[in-house]
Amino acid sequence: LFSLPFGNDGSLGLTLGGGIDLTWAKVFHGNLNVDFLELFGTTRARRFKTNLDQTDLVFLAYEKARLKPGFTQRFNLGVSAQIYQGWSLAVAYEHLKHHADTLSLYNNLYSSEIANTAASLQGWSTHDIIARLNYTGRANFNLFYKHPFNGRHTLLTNVAGIEFSVDF
Repeated sequence: LFSLPFGNDGSLGLTLGGGIDLTWAKVFHGNLNVDFLELFGTTRARRFKTNLDQTDLVFLAYEKARLKPGFTQRFNLGVSAQIYQGWSLAVAYEHLKHHADTLSLYNNLYSSEIANTAASLQGWSTHDIIARLNYTGRANFNLFYKHPFNGRHTLLTNVAGIEFSVDF
């Protein structure tokens, strides 16, 4: 009853991205990164919505359908400054947007229009501010805090973490 696909649900896709990094006086660093993901979709038996008043909690209908995932785009804009030998402080903005998915039913007993009103198929977006304290040397250390401040159809939460790696 609780059929939840993870990842890209077996879809093949195409990723396209790019970025630009700028450094001023060996102290300040700025970057802009853009990533796009286009998934081609999959066809298989799926559970779907059959009534406008139905919630996403339990989909009772189970028929062959094609899911065409929406276009996903991510934008990062950041600045950082060297504060002391190997230590840097960075602030970044991240925007992630996924357009609505489309479900095409192979059975005329049900309406594709009703099936596509499911909340799980609707588009979503997030906006985050990220602060980082980095140390780069033989061992790399990264202390970060991610603060979401806006979003649509998604669960947003503050995240704090530590990353540690050793190069040899």
